[in-house]
Amino acid sequence: MRSLPVALLLLCSSSCSLSQEELDLIADYRQRAAQYYDVNDLNRAEQQARRGLEIAPEDGELRHILGRTLLKKGDPTSVQLAGLELREAYDVARDFKTAYSLGEYHLRHAELLIGSALVLEQKRSELSQSPTDQQARATMGADIRERRDKAESHLDSSLRLIEEALEGRPEWVEALQHKASILAHQHRDGESLEALDQLVLILQESRRFKNNTLATRQMTLANEEFVRDSLMRDIAWEVEARGLASSILMNGKEWERAEVQLTEILKLAPERSNEYFNRGLARYYQGDLPGAATDMRSFLGKTSLGQDSRQVQRALEVLGEFQSGQR
Repeated sequence: MRSLPVALLLLCSSSCSLSQEELDLIADYRQRAAQYYDVNDLNRAEQQARRGLEIAPEDGELRHILGRTLLKKGDPTSVQLAGLELREAYDVARDFKTAYSLGEYHLRHAELLIGSALVLEQKRSELSQSPTDQQARATMGADIRERRDKAESHLDSSLRLIEEALEGRPEWVEALQHKASILAHQHRDGESLEALDQLVLILQESRRFKNNTLATRQMTLANEEFVRDSLMRDIAWEVEARGLASSILMNGKEWERAEVQLTEILKLAPERSNEYFNRGLARYYQGDLPGAATDMRSFLGKTSLGQDSRQVQRALEVLGEFQSGQR
């Protein structure tokens, strides 16, 4: 998932106990931290934010920048530390921006827990039936359940905070994407698809507006590039949203609806390979063997996967079945 520019997430804070010189210095630290964050120089962003907090430990804006910086790093330790900073920022200035950031932290933490539980499940499945391994299996099973329970708690907190953020900014694309992801993790597929439908409508309207702007308005080259970059981000977001929707539908064996989503993705991003494979499967299970074969050929022509990969082997099976029927 993409991180928001920190400039969109800054908080207002003040202090009546600092000198003007200190206030100016803190403002410089905030500005530099935000600039480093926006260009992904996260170590320097963290350094500047921490230096500012040495002067003003209760500064909510600096806490927010620091929390988002740690969250953007993505490793488990940084994500945990981000939670401490973002809770502090939320307590200092509770609004839709701090609610969003704290909600994102809970989602990221939940995803790390879910991922680690899946790794443990794989290791557990490889254990033998020996008494020693059976004892290890029981211990690992308890650990897996604990991680999943914690993940569910984080997902509940994340959904509450993201919905709070959406109350303040109902068409916030990133928040809607997070909401859909949370609901998908909670296996609330219908609600997740509703959120994704809402997100796609917003993105389509945004694309129409930007395309119209490019077609009808005279702009400087810099402004035109800005609009085009924004348009490409809208396309990337729609591809991601439809990708999640197609995954939910494929898992639910709703082949026809999945095919519609995958076709829309390929209209926006025809260079993608996995979508051809997935649409080929969706068509295959609907009985459209010629259409499935066409997609599998496209997949094989685009993919970088090796000959022994599961997807390549499945694509070859579908093609073989189609060719056998042609003889």
